[in-house]
Amino acid sequence: MTDQIPIVEKFILSYRRHWEKGVQWQIENRVDSSLYFPIRGTLVFEGDFGTIICDAEHPMYIPRNLSYVYHATADTDAYLFNFYDQNPLDAPQHISAVEIRELENAHDQLNLLRIVPSAKNNAKSFSVLYRIMSLAFPESTNEKDAVLLPALEHIALHFNDTSLSLDVLAEKCHISKVYLHKLFVKKLGITPYRYITNARMNRAYILLKDGKSVGQVAQDVGYNDIYTFSRAYKKHFHESPEKTKKK
Repeated sequence: MTDQIPIVEKFILSYRRHWEKGVQWQIENRVDSSLYFPIRGTLVFEGDFGTIICDAEHPMYIPRNLSYVYHATADTDAYLFNFYDQNPLDAPQHISAVEIRELENAHDQLNLLRIVPSAKNNAKSFSVLYRIMSLAFPESTNEKDAVLLPALEHIALHFNDTSLSLDVLAEKCHISKVYLHKLFVKKLGITPYRYITNARMNRAYILLKDGKSVGQVAQDVGYNDIYTFSRAYKKHFHESPEKTKKK
């Protein structure tokens, strides 16, 4: 079982899917990662990683950039949660089973939040998805991981707050700023500032592609002026916000 919760960059979709017995599917270079939670039936995945069985007692994390074939040994239904993550593994991994009630609630909440796209609803989607992940990846929630969870949840909900700071995050976690910084680097491989910037930039990209003005996007993701936002955006994506809008 994997020992690390994926760091989500973007939530894609939550849905319930049905597979008929015996039909085979082939996936080439999967574009997103997914959590598979069968509620009946069995799926068999085969690839360079070998053969892995996925059922109600053995749900799975499937990483992006993976090629494989899979089939259902019986009629199968499952809840899927698709997302982009910063740290995809090299192969599928079993995760812990989650109660159907939790899956249903998360699925319903995520689809309601998608009806009206907004920065606030996007942040709430991250919170719901991390709730499922905290149940699916219990081995990763050791003492130090648990300390960081309040900070990660606060960033997911308030990354667009111009007053968001290391002081605020440290207070949420009841630790010092220095220790918070060390935990981010040790557990996530990036600083708190970079984690916040990643969240802001990923949201900015989506808003620009949706047609919002650069000034409005800057405000929506937590920047006080266009110049500071544009400079940060260009440093992150190696292109200007205006160029992204024209693509």
